[in-house]
Amino acid sequence: MNEHVKKFLSFNGRISRSTYWAIIGISILPGVLKIFFLVMAFREESIYPPYVFLSVFCWCILAVMQLSAFIRRLHDMNKSGWLWLFCVFGLPFYIIIGIPKGTQGANRFGDITDRQRLLSR
Repeated sequence: MNEHVKKFLSFNGRISRSTYWAIIGISILPGVLKIFFLVMAFREESIYPPYVFLSVFCWCILAVMQLSAFIRRLHDMNKSGWLWLFCVFGLPFYIIIGIPKGTQGANRFGDITDRQRLLSR
């Protein structure tokens, strides 16, 4: 599997704020496609199964991308990834998690990357 695809699907390690916001920004495309396919599915009298399937597929991609970014962002702040279970606030919580800096240096979820080290100076 491609190295970049593995990063989107990984729940281990840490990501910086800039990477978090990049992943959230990129995940907007599957979200827009999901809405488009749902509108197309219900446009006619009966539900058109291929559009429903495509909508569910886009939702799954979106959910995995955002959950992965969210958990690794929590790891960067030295918090357990299981805190996402308490995310009942939705969008505000996704925004709040992207604002604070992560822990400097290594924490229990790994060391910061060279790129993060350069950006933190």
